[in-house]
Amino acid sequence: MPSPINTTPLESQLRSLFPEFSPELIQFLNKNSLVKKLAEEDVLLYPGEKPEFAMLVLSGRIKILSRELEEEEATAWMYHVEPGQACAMSLFCINGNAATRIVGVAGATSEVLLIPARLISEIATKFPEWQTFTASVFRARFAELLESFEQIAFKSLDERLIHYLIRQSKAFKSDLIPLTHEQIASDLNSSRVVISRLLKLLEKEGKIKQIRQAVVLVREHWPAFN
Repeated sequence: MPSPINTTPLESQLRSLFPEFSPELIQFLNKNSLVKKLAEEDVLLYPGEKPEFAMLVLSGRIKILSRELEEEEATAWMYHVEPGQACAMSLFCINGNAATRIVGVAGATSEVLLIPARLISEIATKFPEWQTFTASVFRARFAELLESFEQIAFKSLDERLIHYLIRQSKAFKSDLIPLTHEQIASDLNSSRVVISRLLKLLEKEGKIKQIRQAVVLVREHWPAFN
């Protein structure tokens, strides 16, 4: 009788989060990658540097922000990388041997899998599903960035806030969005005072409820969910 195949906790986690990965790719990643734990607000990616690792998110969430090299603070939220997703910008820079213009910050206590940049070409050659996976990552992020650009270019701040809350609710898979006014303001490149005022208006309209360090959507008032 054949002996059972032993898998590590990481392999089991990868199989669950990335079902498109073959057992061989999962074993390769288990052997050659590093799991890193991050506290909220830990910085993982810095602008002006070539990424040393590609990043897969195992738990928590990573916030990606744009920043010009001469500026001290990030200027605009781009997207979040959730469990089961990869950071498109780090992959793009590794493939092009280019420096990043982004900041990667843990938006919550998180765990990420760091794949050495020097192995990405080997992975792409040995495992065809990796190329399919990265292509889907790029497509999804391009669509998301285009949507974000349209929001910034053509929408008022109150419209952008509503769009942002819907996206965050879907990302958290909950009507409860565990973000403070300050965090929301930072993501929307606004001030806490302005965001607090707009949230108060939404609360008066019955669209949200505000609790300590969180916002709760009142679902019947949000057509996007219906």
